[in-house]
Amino acid sequence: MQDRRWMHRRVIHRFSAMNRLLLTAASVIAASGTASAQDRPVLTSVDAQAPIFAGTFHVATGQFVPASKDVALSANTARGAGSDVVYNCNNYSGFFYDINDGTSVTDEGRLPSTSSPVSASPVSVTGMANSYRITEVQLGYVTDSPTTGTAQLKIYDNYATCTDPSGGALPVLDLTILGLPATISPGSLTPFYFDINMTAFEFCMQADGDGEYDDGFSDRFGFTLEMSTQAGSMIGPIVGARPGAFAPTADGTVFQNPGAGSGSGLGTVDQWYDVDPVNGNNCYDWGGYDAVDNDPAFGSFWFVLESDLNVSCVSCADDIDDVFEPNDSCGTAAPVASNSLYTNLLVKQRAVDSDFYRVTIPPNGILRADALFSNAEIDIDMRLFNDDCTTQFDISQSISDNELIEYFNCGDTPIDVVLEIYGWDSLSNADCGTYALLLNNNMACAADDMLEDNDTCLESVPISEGTSLNLSVSLCDPDYYRIFLDPGETLDVTAAFNAASVDIDVELFELGPDCDVSPLDSSAGVTGTENVFLVNTTGTTRVYVVKVFVYDGFGTPATEQCGGYTLEFVRNDGSAVGSNFCFAETNTSGNGAHIFGTGSDEVANNDFVLNCIFLPTNQFGFFFNSTDAFFVANPAGSDGNICISGLNIGRFDGDVKFSGPSGFVFLNVDLMNFPQPSGLVAVMPGQSFNFQYWTRDISSGGSNFSDALGVNFQ
Repeated sequence: MQDRRWMHRRVIHRFSAMNRLLLTAASVIAASGTASAQDRPVLTSVDAQAPIFAGTFHVATGQFVPASKDVALSANTARGAGSDVVYNCNNYSGFFYDINDGTSVTDEGRLPSTSSPVSASPVSVTGMANSYRITEVQLGYVTDSPTTGTAQLKIYDNYATCTDPSGGALPVLDLTILGLPATISPGSLTPFYFDINMTAFEFCMQADGDGEYDDGFSDRFGFTLEMSTQAGSMIGPIVGARPGAFAPTADGTVFQNPGAGSGSGLGTVDQWYDVDPVNGNNCYDWGGYDAVDNDPAFGSFWFVLESDLNVSCVSCADDIDDVFEPNDSCGTAAPVASNSLYTNLLVKQRAVDSDFYRVTIPPNGILRADALFSNAEIDIDMRLFNDDCTTQFDISQSISDNELIEYFNCGDTPIDVVLEIYGWDSLSNADCGTYALLLNNNMACAADDMLEDNDTCLESVPISEGTSLNLSVSLCDPDYYRIFLDPGETLDVTAAFNAASVDIDVELFELGPDCDVSPLDSSAGVTGTENVFLVNTTGTTRVYVVKVFVYDGFGTPATEQCGGYTLEFVRNDGSAVGSNFCFAETNTSGNGAHIFGTGSDEVANNDFVLNCIFLPTNQFGFFFNSTDAFFVANPAGSDGNICISGLNIGRFDGDVKFSGPSGFVFLNVDLMNFPQPSGLVAVMPGQSFNFQYWTRDISSGGSNFSDALGVNFQ
């Protein structure tokens, strides 16, 4: 039996004919109870002039080509073979609705299926297919802006009139349109209409909402439009003219009077749904006409759909596969973009016809692949492989709607992966169904912090006691830190992070051959705080390594594969000694060397330790001290600064240190034999000394200095 693990999923709602009928009826009742002829938005009239053809927005390039440069379509009359108008709502009323304030509007229409009846009232026609491959969309708008505008268009193939579409199924098209032409006469309104060329991005819409005529009311599609331009200007969709004798419903389509220039749109209703940031959500019911001036405005917006009737959309019943076929094996995997949405895809059970897609993931990039479907139709699963499908990276096989797979490319070069989508092989499951594929690539999971590269035990960096801020970790890039413990000393380490965005764990090891194998302590909670603790009971000084990493859980969302954290190191219940001053110039380690004291500042204990981290690797150096603090920049051509210069400098040159590959040194200071210019002396309680570290460096000056540390001995 397969492992059918539960995973959280975004649900695509599917309505039966009965459910959609009830939903539509409820929406109409709600609309009629809250909207009236007086409850109308403010429309703006346009000076008498016909809309101007503005040009074509090409989805493939993301460019708007003005009519003057788009010769092939400038007259907007040339229709290629199979490019037929299947929905036509373009009868001009001379009014438009300004939505530059952030308002979005949703209108409706109908694409007839082969089961649609023919009738005079309400007007209906029989369609030529049960789904249509849309090749071109046309919109109309008015603007007085001197600058170009932007539109956001969403199309839903199943929509209940005058309802909020955001709570229903995903749109079959979600498109941002840039470069809408500005007014041709500054200060005046200009009406435009323009084409949206879907070449290479054609999409399918089911006729009558689900491919079958039900009742004429629950068979509609919907489209949502947002438009914006320069602040203070106006822009918005053209409002349609009243139907009937003025503009017969469905005129100008391939189904009815193909030669007609305009129509009011099959299935359109004298209402629209309005999401207004100021006035809230409204169902605007235009509700009749003025008896005096015969107001022609009708609650619909300029919207035209064209379809290539020579190309059929996918169909399990008719065994019509999608445009990516044949992609039935790893070797025939269809290449797809890592940031894209592909709709109206068809898949069968794995033993019959899987779908394979090849995706390129950039360096340090996360691929998220969502298969969006209704489990009531078919149970779809997903697998992710390397480029030749010899290694499986991940699998998603829930029993709910939708599947999700993610993969983090940890390398420095792009990689190809292969995604397999298939129906679960079971006698109780459907053997064919449709889905949408949503791919997202996140290239900015987590930027490296200042302590990189500390990606292994051997590369672990020493870290000072106290709290270190602004650290970051990712699934592919754990962090390692080292600290020395003398016999009897304790180590307490706490990592704090936002548990809502990342799941971080912590482990503690001893540096050696088994480092990163058998932790001495570990913490793997889910509360946003992890803590490890250790007492050095070995009798000798030991080096320990703390590992901070992201939990690699099954189905971990991309937002949880990296994150920031703070790290607090406390030794002997917090025994950091002294305070720092001055500053260190950057050395070849990429950081400024940092000096800090640990142990005790009580002379009687004689347990004071000098430490220095972020040193150039594999370089010699030594600590020195002074009772004075005096700044000298770049002494003798050095790249650094002396901060404790004076006449009484004592050098610990009898303990020359070597930074090795870790860039870390320490010195157990004998306070009874403390170097001064006069020789070795005993430090007395109440005396204050300052310390620095000098290091050789392969740099322009050949040497550098740490920052300074001041200690008041007790």
